[in-house]
Amino acid sequence: MIKVLLSDFSDVLLFTRVSSYNGSLNALHARQAINPNYLFFDYFALNQELLEFYQEVKEKNQLKIVMYTSGLVQETPELKQYLDPIFDQVFSAGKVDKPKHERESYVWLAKELAVKTDEILFIDDSELNSEAAGQAGVHAVQYISNEQVMKEVTK
Repeated sequence: MIKVLLSDFSDVLLFTRVSSYNGSLNALHARQAINPNYLFFDYFALNQELLEFYQEVKEKNQLKIVMYTSGLVQETPELKQYLDPIFDQVFSAGKVDKPKHERESYVWLAKELAVKTDEILFIDDSELNSEAAGQAGVHAVQYISNEQVMKEVTK
């Protein structure tokens, strides 16, 4: 039985508005943040549909909703009002020194969350990260669309 919905942030819940940009969203944010006139939402868009779905899942199924992301863009003050009501915990791979592409990171996360690895459903846009989670026994889904995630969560 799934007890934790573990979600990536960048390229799952946050996307760039800069169509020509194909790099890390954390890098884009870091580069823009040094500009005093920087407005976060001129460069980024939240996946409101999926965030609302996560909130519904949390309320209806009493699942713990946890973020596991690589960088720190999620700590941007403009995002606080959108993320705080939904996410029970946030883990940044960089801060906890647990790379998302390593199997052991998911074993560690399960211990931190006091669940078994097979009680976690992980959503990430990276095939490498999804494979590492799967090797740890986590139910891993590589993000393609909101519809795909919603279908997987409601199985």
